[in-house]
Amino acid sequence: MEDFLRDNYTLLTKTVEIIAAISGLFVYSKFKSTNVKFFIWILIGIAILELIGGYTIYIERYEFLEPLRNKIKGTKIETNHWMYTLFWKIGATIAFVYYFLLWIKGPIFKNILKILTAGFIIVSAVVIGSNFSIFFNTSFRSIGITSSLLIMIAVVFYLIQILQSERILQFYKSINFIIAATLLIWYLITTPLIFYDIYFSRDDMPYVVLKSSILLFSNIFMYITFSIALLWCKPENN
Repeated sequence: MEDFLRDNYTLLTKTVEIIAAISGLFVYSKFKSTNVKFFIWILIGIAILELIGGYTIYIERYEFLEPLRNKIKGTKIETNHWMYTLFWKIGATIAFVYYFLLWIKGPIFKNILKILTAGFIIVSAVVIGSNFSIFFNTSFRSIGITSSLLIMIAVVFYLIQILQSERILQFYKSINFIIAATLLIWYLITTPLIFYDIYFSRDDMPYVVLKSSILLFSNIFMYITFSIALLWCKPENN
């Protein structure tokens, strides 16, 4: 398992992310008049982020990139923590919350989410600003945890709205329900790993294998489910 994860983790993760983005592009015309088009844009953005963010792996793996490796060695962008903090933990979080705000009708839920999102942005800015010296070479657990909680709150608000409407009778046909349920499951599985990051060590191989396995299979589950939902489900009214 250790060898399998080391050789295939990045490839499999990026593959399912690209499959989801391509699936979105393939059916974009079907959803272009609905809010689902924003979700497709999010998937495309994630795929692009993963491809670009993999530069740390590319420069180590491919010899023809050795000049680039030597050029950025010792610089602030030698690692990609800064990129994932800005564009995944913060950017993607805001994008997902915005997507659910498009579907949530209740003013109370909407206002709460807007306030929480503003608070999340402020907290993230304060955390980064007060720890800017380590911003480029570390991940911030506080941002990761608040990001996960904010998305789960947005999902729960949407699901509560579904439970209180007639749409619950055909929830299995709703692409938004599938998206929401899938995201909730993914975050419930992966968020606890953030609390154990303090124990992460390349020397602790059982933990490394466990964490990598959970993330890999969670990613495969999420992005394949998104792909199937986009291909199978019909558009809904906004």
